[in-house]
This record gives sequence, C-alpha cells and structure tokens, in this order.
Amino acid sequence: MHLMFHRHQLNMVIIAGQNLILLITPYNTLEYTVMEYILYYILFTAEQLKMYPNKFTVFVRGRIYPPQDEIYKLLYRYVHHIK
Repeated sequence: MHLMFHRHQLNMVIIAGQNLILLITPYNTLEYTVMEYILYYILFTAEQLKMYPNKFTVFVRGRIYPPQDEIYKLLYRYVHHIK
C-alpha cells in the first residue's frame, strides 16, 4: 500500500505482486479534515481487499514526517510495517 499525503488530501495505490489493485488519483482523491478519518479509510480499504494490517507494508510519502508526525503515530498503532 502506497500513501501520498498532501495538505488535507490522500492518494492511495495498492499493488499486489505486479497487479494494480486500487488507484486513487489526484482526480479521485480522499479529502480529510480529521486524522482518524484517514485511519478509518485505510483500514476499511484493507479489510475490503482482505489485507491484514500485520501482513502488509505501508509506504508513506508527501506531507508526512515520520516518526514524529501525528498521522504517522496514529497509523503505526494499527499498521506496524511502515516505510
């Protein structure tokens, strides 16, 4: 799972092997104002695709500054494999 953070926006790409599973582009962007909404959206998407948080890696990019960023800390509580 690849996440690109912008100011109050999130783009997501999910790739399994060499197959593109989900692509959320700049024209189809999740807009958020509450950090918990990001977590809900990520975990809900993973659940729908039968992905388990302890078995996949999340790659974060953009306007997120691990490990001190609040979004990163919130995400790390549920998904431990973050790069």
